[in-house]
Amino acid sequence: MSVDINKAHQGSYCLNCGSKLRGKFCHYCGQQKIEHDHGVLSTLAHFVGDFVHFDSLIFRTLIPLLFRPGFLVNEYLAGRRARYLNPIRMYVFLSIVFFSIFFLTSSREEAVSIQFRPDMLSSLDTLQKMDKEEARRFLESKQQDDFVVTGDVTYRSKADYWARQDSLAVAERDGRVMQFFLLKLIDIGERLGNESSFFGALETNFKKHMPKLAFLLLPLIALWMKLLFIRGKVAYLSHLLFTIQWYNFSFVAGSVFMLLSFLPGMGDISQWPLLIVLLYVFISWKVVYRQSLRKTILKNLFFWWGFIVILGVGVLLTTLYSIFTM
Repeated sequence: MSVDINKAHQGSYCLNCGSKLRGKFCHYCGQQKIEHDHGVLSTLAHFVGDFVHFDSLIFRTLIPLLFRPGFLVNEYLAGRRARYLNPIRMYVFLSIVFFSIFFLTSSREEAVSIQFRPDMLSSLDTLQKMDKEEARRFLESKQQDDFVVTGDVTYRSKADYWARQDSLAVAERDGRVMQFFLLKLIDIGERLGNESSFFGALETNFKKHMPKLAFLLLPLIALWMKLLFIRGKVAYLSHLLFTIQWYNFSFVAGSVFMLLSFLPGMGDISQWPLLIVLLYVFISWKVVYRQSLRKTILKNLFFWWGFIVILGVGVLLTTLYSIFTM
């Protein structure tokens, strides 16, 4: 069947799936009925209409997200979803914005923190008085950090490690897991040269994996909430949606405060987002789950205790993963 690329006229059938239309929207796939041609004015009008509709969705979603804790969760669970942005799409968009600002802020702080120290100046003065070979040996000596230390034993190379292992009785040697871990650290130490370079590279690699950590914690936090409500009949989806929405709020609050930190005279505002998120979750909990004030306080205390445990395990595993992928 030939199609006129300049005009889409569908009559009573959906152009997307071919189902018979019963109104302005297809009951099967949801596509809106196309009733205009593709001329300049018509296309412009259609584009502006879509933009205004999307723009209204943003404000209709963002304002209650920020100023009405728990409202969007209740609206979604009540089935009123088309009038607001999808929470998962919001999560993806807001997390990209948040971590983009976070990485930019971190890069700026690292650049500002690079300063000359007195010992660096004295080292430069010493280097100027040396010939090329003496300078090389001097720089190598500065890089000889005790990189991998276990007990009273220091390893600077794999040869050191294997020599130490061969000198021990079979029962006293490291197991396979410990061998793998120490050899990985020694390998990194040989590549990076010193301990400070290792921690710098580890920090960079850890930050790169933070968005993955935040995403993977979502279902675990919702599962912990499910356990807190094990005697009730609250669906897991409700807890997951609750977690996504306070994540979304946290991304917005965190982004705003990171941007504010660039302004002169703001002082230390690093604790504000945490306090605001704690208050936001408490109010949302009361609005969504509608429990007494006493139960809300107790369950919030248990919730944050479990959250800290889950976050600690996640940070530990992410740190190990960051080391093994360096």
